[in-house]
Amino acid sequence: MKKEHICPQCNSIDIGITDVDEREMYECASCRKVWYAERVQANGTYAILDEITESVEKNGCHEIPLTTLGSTAFRKEKHDKWNTQEQILIFAVQNRLWYEYDERTNGTMVRFFRDKKYKKSQDDS
Repeated sequence: MKKEHICPQCNSIDIGITDVDEREMYECASCRKVWYAERVQANGTYAILDEITESVEKNGCHEIPLTTLGSTAFRKEKHDKWNTQEQILIFAVQNRLWYEYDERTNGTMVRFFRDKKYKKSQDDS
């Protein structure tokens, strides 16, 4: 018997389920809320990816240095076909995230968010 999922935001049962990074991602068709199943087994890469998605869910956005992503979760050696920026794009699309690069004096940050109100250019206005 298939478990019925209910949206924690609007109580809809019209939920899409997708496998993303070895766990289920749920997306409400009514209000577009996204949430995830608990991870069964974690490793260093998934810890970073989960930190991003959980922070976006809790805080609205998450910032992480590009160098951190490039040396851990999105290393070139892990995915011969794609460079770090391409891997970030794929991750963002799969997880229904927006992202932008923020060039700072101490390096480039990557800001992930779902709601455009967390986009830096709108925060600064």
